[in-house]
Amino acid sequence: MNKVIFSPKAEDAYLAILEHYYHFSIDFALLLEEKLDRLVSNLRKFKKLCPPSKLLPRIRRCVLTENISLVYQVVENDIHIISVYDSRTDHLF
Repeated sequence: MNKVIFSPKAEDAYLAILEHYYHFSIDFALLLEEKLDRLVSNLRKFKKLCPPSKLLPRIRRCVLTENISLVYQVVENDIHIISVYDSRTDHLF
């Protein structure tokens, strides 16, 4: 099984997003946490689960919700989570 590693930036960004949504809806924050857990579990099994970014083909982008995405890079058998971001903001992916 592949190892999933969150960068400090990705972890901080995810926690900030989770905290933001927690203030509006605890249920949504819990659902987001559940979706991320399922995605990480699936990435451990299928490291190329999500499609490559059009701009950066070595980077893969997964959609967690309509507005929240996660990007990662496969390095040998490890999956490096680079960022979790609100797709309504400016981003490189």
